[in-house]
Amino acid sequence: MTQRPSGWYEDPDDPDQLRYWDGILWSPRRMPKVKPGLERSGPVPVAAGRPDDGPHRGGTLRPTPRPQADPWRKEPPHQQAPTTPDGDVLAGWWRRGGAVIIDFVLTSLVSALVAFPWTLDRARQTSDYFHTLTTWRGSGPSPQVPYNLAHPPWQIFVANIAVYALYEVGMTVWRGQTVGKIVTGIRVRRTASAGSPGLAAAVNRFLVKCVYVLVSFVPALSWIAAAFALVDYLWPLRDPARRALHDISAGTYVVRTRSRIPR
Repeated sequence: MTQRPSGWYEDPDDPDQLRYWDGILWSPRRMPKVKPGLERSGPVPVAAGRPDDGPHRGGTLRPTPRPQADPWRKEPPHQQAPTTPDGDVLAGWWRRGGAVIIDFVLTSLVSALVAFPWTLDRARQTSDYFHTLTTWRGSGPSPQVPYNLAHPPWQIFVANIAVYALYEVGMTVWRGQTVGKIVTGIRVRRTASAGSPGLAAAVNRFLVKCVYVLVSFVPALSWIAAAFALVDYLWPLRDPARRALHDISAGTYVVRTRSRIPR
């Protein structure tokens, strides 16, 4: 007697089923002889005028091609970065904040060098005051705080304003970028075109950004100016075009330098 090899055979209990023979016994594994729904399938007709690659005329079975992704297709609004009307991607708030920090550190160092004589004199007075304070034993009047320690010399204030004004206005007119914006990959541009702002727009931006510094010596206005500066820097978080108040005043956008949505 020849032993039957393992494989799928007609089920002895159900002729419409196939059953697996493991070489010794019938296993419980079964499957239908005909795939369900096969009788409803048929060949896909070939489009008119297209050569038939198969052996039969009148149509062949061809796989349905998958649609190719269109690289220029616009994504739904919630997946697309906000842009200017002509396609420049608007800069995010964190990039703008990083640029402000870098520019502040850079201009502060330069201002300290410009105002070095007055800064050094103030540092000496501060050192002498703390030395006197630590050696005072309570006998006699307490040491008085030096005037320059409580009120920075006007020369330091002028140096800070002059350095920042030349830096901010000059770099914005020249290339639309300060060093901080270069590092973070953003730039300032006009609303009507992609060019850098002109001198008038750059001065406008500077004055609105620094209004709190310019009026900080007026006690009645200092708190109002500080609140305005805070609102100015937080404004891009709610503005659809991600513009601060100084951008709206000067007619400028702040955009990414390496991204552009095709139109």
